[in-house]
Amino acid sequence: MHQNSSPAGVDPREGSLGESAISDEPTDRQDSTESAQGSSPHNPDGPAAAPEPPTPPADLNRQLLLYTLARVGLFVVLCAILIVAHVPFVVAPVIAIVVALPLSMVLFRSWSQRVSAGLAARTAARKATRDDLRARLRGEFNADEPEADSDPESKG
Repeated sequence: MHQNSSPAGVDPREGSLGESAISDEPTDRQDSTESAQGSSPHNPDGPAAAPEPPTPPADLNRQLLLYTLARVGLFVVLCAILIVAHVPFVVAPVIAIVVALPLSMVLFRSWSQRVSAGLAARTAARKATRDDLRARLRGEFNADEPEADSDPESKG
């Protein structure tokens, strides 16, 4: 049998003076991220204005579609070449995939970097919008933006 090494009647979670080692403070991950950003109940002013996230290019969807079609096209061309070269029909796509992946990384490198940068910018813009919405839902308003009709009598 397993014996408890702590004295009888003493909770192992308690400190030496009977104080609980478990804090009553909330350990919510959101609280830690707010304090890391400078916006917390202890610092209502929050951090200085954050820089605007980069905006994704207007034709990002078109670029992504063309990049995807180019990679698929490379696979189809390689597969067709292998089939014409009398490689078995089941083996040709497997070889084409193995060859097309590194070849597309070399041939379409700049295109891939542009698409990746555009997707990163889109993700950053969405995150900034989501964070702004969450801040508004918590009741935190940015000093640069006017509050939404806080005084109903001013409408006239």
